[in-house]
Amino acid sequence: MHTRTNGENLRANQPPHGKKLDVTLSLPVVLLFGVLMFLLIRKGGMKLSHAIVAAFFGFYLASTTFATQINSLDSTIAHLVDSVHP
Repeated sequence: MHTRTNGENLRANQPPHGKKLDVTLSLPVVLLFGVLMFLLIRKGGMKLSHAIVAAFFGFYLASTTFATQINSLDSTIAHLVDSVHP
């Protein structure tokens, strides 16, 4: 019988690599797109009906096979931005 050391317990309870960044990024990205949609509706002449169609398109796109590529691109861009030091 193998007993785990304290370090092994910590590694076993950690999420897979990249998950922390994805969770941390999802809320600000959603807020960014929400603010962008609000500004486009108010200042850019975008109609509310266009925003609703865009939102439905996003929901349907999330259930397709393209969702994994979009998430991968999002993670790649996030890692790229994270690696840039001022």
